[in-house]
Amino acid sequence: MRANRIILVLGVLLGLFAFTKTASARGLIVYGSREVVQFVHELPNEEEFQDEDGNHIDLGIFYKEYHLFFIPVWIVGEPKLVGCDRQHKDTYYTLSDEYLDGIISTYGLDRAKLLRPSFAHRYGGKLLILAIIGGLFLANYLISKRKKAEKAAGGVQAG
Repeated sequence: MRANRIILVLGVLLGLFAFTKTASARGLIVYGSREVVQFVHELPNEEEFQDEDGNHIDLGIFYKEYHLFFIPVWIVGEPKLVGCDRQHKDTYYTLSDEYLDGIISTYGLDRAKLLRPSFAHRYGGKLLILAIIGGLFLANYLISKRKKAEKAAGGVQAG
């Protein structure tokens, strides 16, 4: 019965989490969505790879992710290659497909590898949530087992 309540609460939390558009804090639960720019490949420090202010531009990926307590849980949509400025983490530049294709072929890069978010962003939150749920079920099992053992031991002494 207690496990059913835990599953219900987790289901409600995940349901709320799935339909949010911005970060929210309701009591102790912080959840929401955010746009992420993640560095994936350093480009040569040449004038060709600088913005108007002279900041160096590298390759990055841009995607939207949902988070729970600022831990990424899942990624929405496909990541896209962009120019990124590692000094200004939230700054990215939309680059044309032709320009990106030229960079990829010139430097012998693999587009599929570049478009993969880090392991932590792809699976970290999912694994953490599974570990927490597994821990709750294990704790519930151990508590019920201990109560049964105490009840059995109490019944033997009385008899």
